[in-house]
Amino acid sequence: DLTVNDGGTTDKLIAENISALTFTYLNASNAVTTTLTDIRAVTISITAITDATLTNELDRTGGTNNTRTLRATIQCRNLGLNK
Repeated sequence: DLTVNDGGTTDKLIAENISALTFTYLNASNAVTTTLTDIRAVTISITAITDATLTNELDRTGGTNNTRTLRATIQCRNLGLNK
């Protein structure tokens, strides 16, 4: 599950059955970077899995739950203009 906390004492559920969430930072050459000043784009990837209680959603080949991954790369505007 994916939750968010706005500073209160209780986490708020914003998505269920999330098995992965990643942020990959890219430089101007689209190479992975961890240097903050070199970031020009961010690839966000989120993977969800079907609920285990939904037997009709099981993968017919392996008997496991289906997963879906959504991925998007966002170009960060106005970064690196002063270089």
